[in-house]
Parts: sequence; C-alpha cells; structure tokens
Amino acid sequence: EAHVRDAAIIAALQRVEHDEIAGYGCARTWSTLLGFTTAATELLKTLTEERRFDESLTRIAETLNKSALEPAASAR
Repeated sequence: EAHVRDAAIIAALQRVEHDEIAGYGCARTWSTLLGFTTAATELLKTLTEERRFDESLTRIAETLNKSALEPAASAR
C-alpha cells in the first residue's frame, strides 16, 4: 500500500531530522559558550528551520498514518 510506504519514508526522514536538530543544537550551544555569537545566531536560524521542517513532516505523517490504517480498519 502506497500510504504505508509513504509513512515509512517520512518516519525515516524524521529520524534524520532529529539527528540534524541534535547536531545543530549542540553546535549552537558550543558556539555560544565559546563566544562565537555570529555563528550561534546562524546556527539558531538553521535549527529553527530544521524544527519547522520536522513539524511539517509530523503533520504529513499524521494524515498518512490515518490513511495507511484505513484499509486495516475496514477489514475488521
């Protein structure tokens, strides 16, 4: 089923996004602690973009997961 495949792809994408968010968060913290304020500001912008993308993926996944479950629910 296409919806199941798409839901799995989004789940994999979100795992990558979560790793990126963690990496950017750590880099931003280190930049702040080391006094690299310009770098910290830019990293915060990137971190915010990554979080927004992850939120978008969550919204899409919620819709896809419901669609993926419909065939199973109708088979009962």
